[in-house]
Amino acid sequence: MLWYAQLDVYDTLRRCLLLLSIWQEGCRGRERLFISDFYLANPALLHRTRMTLVARRDFSELALPREDFVEYPPLPSFMNE
Repeated sequence: MLWYAQLDVYDTLRRCLLLLSIWQEGCRGRERLFISDFYLANPALLHRTRMTLVARRDFSELALPREDFVEYPPLPSFMNE
């Protein structure tokens, strides 16, 4: 059986608390928290997002490894487990 971090309640709670603890100004909205958590759980998808040129330049400076081999199953397969 495969384990998906984004479906684990305890791991999701841990990531959300981590994000809230590093945000200096406090919570920036529930939607931003959920989106940030999604990319924290699925870092390989960061390279596929659309960004402004400035954001892309800053992101490229991070030199995160690109993992093109990562593929996620379609949503209905999650529901059958």
